[in-house]
Amino acid sequence: MAVESHSVDAKSSQSKQVAIALLLVAVALLILPFVCRLDGKPHADREQFVGRFHPLIVHLPIGLILLVPLLEIVGRWRPALREAAEFVLVLSVFSCFGAVTLGYLLAYGSGETGAVIIRSEMSLLSMFATSKTRTPPSPIAA
Repeated sequence: MAVESHSVDAKSSQSKQVAIALLLVAVALLILPFVCRLDGKPHADREQFVGRFHPLIVHLPIGLILLVPLLEIVGRWRPALREAAEFVLVLSVFSCFGAVTLGYLLAYGSGETGAVIIRSEMSLLSMFATSKTRTPPSPIAA
C-alpha cells in the first residue's frame, strides 16, 4: 500500500513539473511578439534559416495527436500503451510550442505578414483547442 501511494505521489510530482514547464514555454511564446515584432520587413538571415525548419516540425504534433487515439484503443488490451498515450500527448504539446516558435521566426526573418500568418495562427488555435491533456484514471484501492 505504501509503495502504491509513493508511485501516485511521484506521478503527481511529474505532472506538476510538466505543467510548470508548459507554463514557462507558454509565457516565453507570449513575450516573443513583443521582442520580435512582425513589421513586414525582412530581418536577419539567422532567424529565417532557423525558421525554415518550421514546415518539418509543424507536422510532428499532427502525427502525434493522430497516434493518441490508436494508443488509447490498443491500451485496453495492453495498459502500458495507454500510459504511452499520455506521454505522446504531452510530447505533442511541446512540439506545438516548437512549431509555433519556428513559424514565428520564419515570419519575422522573411518579413511575412498578412493572410498567411492569420491562417497559421487560426490553425494553431484549433490545434491547441483539440489537444487538451486527459487526466489519468485514479488508482483503485485494493
